[in-house]
Amino acid sequence: MTDPKSSLEYSVSTVITSYNKGPWLGEAIQSALNQELDSHEVLVIDDGSQDNTREIAESFGTQIRYHYQENAGQVPAKNKGIELAKGNFIAFLDGDDRWRPTKLEKQIAKFKADPDVGVVYTDRLKFKGDQIVLASNKIGHTPREGDVTKYLIYDMFVPFSSSMVRKTDLDKAGWMSEACPIAPDYDLWLRLSTVCKFAYVDEILMEYRTGIDSIGTRVKTKTDYVIKIQEDFVRDYFDGKFPYPKSLNRAYYNKYVAAGNFQLGQRQNVIALRYFLKAAKYRPFHFSIYKRILRSML
Repeated sequence: MTDPKSSLEYSVSTVITSYNKGPWLGEAIQSALNQELDSHEVLVIDDGSQDNTREIAESFGTQIRYHYQENAGQVPAKNKGIELAKGNFIAFLDGDDRWRPTKLEKQIAKFKADPDVGVVYTDRLKFKGDQIVLASNKIGHTPREGDVTKYLIYDMFVPFSSSMVRKTDLDKAGWMSEACPIAPDYDLWLRLSTVCKFAYVDEILMEYRTGIDSIGTRVKTKTDYVIKIQEDFVRDYFDGKFPYPKSLNRAYYNKYVAAGNFQLGQRQNVIALRYFLKAAKYRPFHFSIYKRILRSML
């Protein structure tokens, strides 16, 4: 029999945000309602949608809490969900993603095992339509646990819709920053890494829908933003002297290479070359960068 006091202590609020995600929102909500967990509420924040988001959300009746606001952007929408949440833990789910039924239960087990853990995330797959396009987040990212700042600076390995955060740690680190319209999760995880440990559930418990256009996919613009986030973080938390210089160099390198690869794929070779040359400054003995430089010059 479930201990009511323990159940309340580990209460979870799932925050689902939607801006014109009506075609997929029903799946997201249902996946949250299917969770095998006591003391769980589901909030849907409608960020001024012009599609059928309201109708889809209200079709679930009292199973969820629905809130409408004028369009303000993804960060204010997520912060509104945090503000309205009653749980001691916040789980984030974008309105076009979905979960598997044991996700929250397995994450709560990690929190119970270590009171210093403030963020628990899981593996994910990416899908488009009926096809899996990436079978695991570990293809391209290395999951880390414990004190993760030195790794997060160069590898954003926490899939947002897989995350659950202890509310007290979220309050301590600060909510999502409205100064970060792109990659606000990168900024959030960096700040949280200074106040708590991270834990990982090595199982695919989140399914990420790809192929939907968003500002976050515009890599050139995104690169500018994430580098600013990185630099602001190092300045604000370490007085400009990051204690892991090799990790910081790798962070610059990875971001510039990603932007260069994207531009190369768009046949924008001159722009790609500029990014690759910037990357080479930070890891001059990483010889694969010179192959990219040569390729962009052809």
